[in-house]
This record gives sequence, structure tokens and C-alpha cells, in this order.
Amino acid sequence: MADGLAGDDWAGALRKHYGVPGVAQMQTVWLDWVKQGCPAPPAALAASVPSPAARDGTARGQSPDPLPGASPPARGPVASTVGRTSIYAPARRAAANPAPATR
Repeated sequence: MADGLAGDDWAGALRKHYGVPGVAQMQTVWLDWVKQGCPAPPAALAASVPSPAARDGTARGQSPDPLPGASPPARGPVASTVGRTSIYAPARRAAANPAPATR
């Protein structure tokens, strides 16, 4: 991703990292892999993936842990939903107030 974004050269990044000449070919290779039931990668490729212990511990999209003694970040206002009704509200009301049985 970094190489593709850095120079907007996705074909070059795919060629460098995956040996695939372009985006269309990468899609074809990926779809073929999915059709095969997503088999495990070859041992050589699997060995080249860093182990979880080798990573820095921060997942993508995760906020960093606060520093010791630091106060938590301020929270912004929560978006209001006044006047909006959940699509589940009618079912919830019906379950809470069942209609009397009719004969």
C-alpha cells in the first residue's frame, strides 16, 4: 500500500511485492484464489509474514495507549438523533405490548 500510494504507481507496487503486472491481473489472481477455497499460502510466503510478536502491537485504526499520568482525551458532542425513529422501534413496541388474543 505504501509503495502504491507514494508514487501512485500501483502496477509497480504490485509487480515489486506480488510479481503481478497490474491491478486487473491482481484481481484475476485473487478471484482464482477465492474460487479455490482460499488455500493456505505456500510455506515460503507464509514464512515471510512477520509474526504478531514482531509487530508493534498497535492495530490499524486503534488509538495509541495513553501515556502514564496523561489525562484521557476530551470527548466531542454526540450526534443527536432527535426526531429519528429506529427501524426496529415498531417491532420493539409490538413485543412490549402484545395485542390481546382474539377468537
